[in-house]
This record gives sequence, C-alpha cells and structure tokens, in this order.
Amino acid sequence: MSLNSFAHLYEEATIVESRPSVLDILDNYAPQLHSDMSILDLACGSGTVTRVIHEQCSAKNIKPPRIVGVDIGDMFIEAFNENKKAYGWETAQGFVGDASDLHMCKDGEFDLVIMNYGLFAVADAVANKVTAEIRRVLKPGGRAFFTVWRDNFISRMFQGTNRAVGRPQEEVDRHDLGKWSLAETSHDTLVAGGFEPSKVKHFRHDDTFGLANQKSLVDRFDQPFWKNVGTAAWTDDQKPRWRAEVEKLILKEQEERGGLQANCWIFVAEK
Repeated sequence: MSLNSFAHLYEEATIVESRPSVLDILDNYAPQLHSDMSILDLACGSGTVTRVIHEQCSAKNIKPPRIVGVDIGDMFIEAFNENKKAYGWETAQGFVGDASDLHMCKDGEFDLVIMNYGLFAVADAVANKVTAEIRRVLKPGGRAFFTVWRDNFISRMFQGTNRAVGRPQEEVDRHDLGKWSLAETSHDTLVAGGFEPSKVKHFRHDDTFGLANQKSLVDRFDQPFWKNVGTAAWTDDQKPRWRAEVEKLILKEQEERGGLQANCWIFVAEK
C-alpha cells in the first residue's frame, strides 16, 4: 500500500522530522524570501515546505511568494489544497504530476525548487530525467535544493519491526537507505541531469530527538500514519506487536546513539 493512501495523516506525523531541514535551507542556503519569487515545492506531499515558507514569511511580515506544489499522489494534492484553504495559502497552487515530466511548468519559471525527501524515492530509471526537468524549470542562476536521508531512525524502525515479526527479507530491505545514504549518489544524479559539477554542493544536516520522555516518542510512532504504513502488509496476528517492537527499537537507539537520529544531506544545485 502506498503513502498516497495515508496522505491526510502524513503532514502532522512527519513535520517534526522534516521541518528542521527546510528551515536550514531557508536560513543558510537559499536567497532571502520575497513576494516576487516563484518556488516549486516538488514531491510536495501535503505541503510541509509550503507551510514552513508561509510561516517564515508571516514571522517577517513578508507577502508570501508564488508557490507551485507538485506531487504524483492525487491524495497528497487533495491534502495540499485542503491545507491551502485552511492556512490561507493564497499564492499557492497544487497539481498532480510526475517529477520526471513537469509539463505543467515552463522553462525557466522558478527561482527556487525544493525537493524535500523526494529524490531517493524516484525510480533509478528516471532519476536523471527528474533532475534534468528540475534544471529546465529553473531560471538562470536559480537554485534547486534537495534533502536526502543519510541516517535516520525511521528507516531502522521499519526494518527492525519487519524483521522482528518475521516479515520476508524483501520487505526489510525495502526500507534500507542503500546507495542514497551516500552523497555521491545524489551528486552524480544531479550532474547527469545537466547541473555543472562545480555548481553542485552538499552539506550535512544532523538532528537528534532526545529521549527525555520515552512514552511520548512511542506514542508518536504508534499514531495511525506510522502504524498504518509500517504494518500495511502484516498479518492480523502481527499487527498488534507494532507498539512493543517500536518501543524496543527506541530503547536500542538510546543505548547505541543517545537519541533518535534524523540526519540528512542538503544538496544545493545552481543553474
């Protein structure tokens, strides 16, 4: 079952993990936001990047820029447009679309493209086409930003819980970050899409969620989104084990790493 099926649960379940890297991009690597900008929120989900941009603009009393959200999941775009209405994103639009075919976007349309935790989910066969499309829709001198997991508890959580209840090895392996945890993979994919090597840079972004309140962390990952995604293929006998297995993994993370890791690469590619 795809993430699209749980689109309306996605944002609040994941924003704690995804917000810090977006703030890092906006604070340290992107040009200052202004109302004349056009920004593509690619693989937008229900709009976490758009939400953070609007919060930043509101805090600085700036009229938000034009934002186009694109995601392949129709339910995510439905959730995006619901958030647009709920939060008053008057300058935002959401479209269902494939990142490898941004036909709804013009050449040189955007000052910024932000693809937050999306590039590694693209099929290998079209990854270079995705980065080529991103380069096409950027203005000359525009910048594209990508976050890619380097090391995170969520991957280990899905692997560990599947392994603990005896799911097939292919289900365990499906949650392995694999080659995308290596900076070289994203770098090579961006260069293959047409970005000049000298204009592709990457930076480390590290977060550790403390374990002062272990119960709240277990509760967090026992909420419907994580539980539904994690146990979608499990049997009825296996599903009740989710919370107990997550708790064991949190304890293991505490012992081995001192907290829940959410570490990523931030890539910046300039046209």
